Amino acid sequence: MGGYTTISTTGIQGFSGICLAPDGSGFIAASDRGGVYKVSFSGEATPLDVETDGFGLDCEGVTLDPATGDIYFVLEREKQEVRRVRSGV
Repeated sequence: MGGYTTISTTGIQGFSGICLAPDGSGFIAASDRGGVYKVSFSGEATPLDVETDGFGLDCEGVTLDPATGDIYFVLEREKQEVRRVRSGV
């Protein structure tokens, strides 16, 4: 593995996971201090409206189902659940 290139700086605190966005326009990022975000290749971060049932936004890991475009992330701490955001993000 060679060197690396920083492609964006997002300002998101507590990054805990990243994957490509379903539409290929950037990334989906999980944060253990702020939820789930759509992040452009230039670094602009937009929070996604995800339901946490009052358990805070301690989100860990994120992945994408390439067949459907659905996004999955873990809501950590007390809840400890896998959540899905349907395609369309």
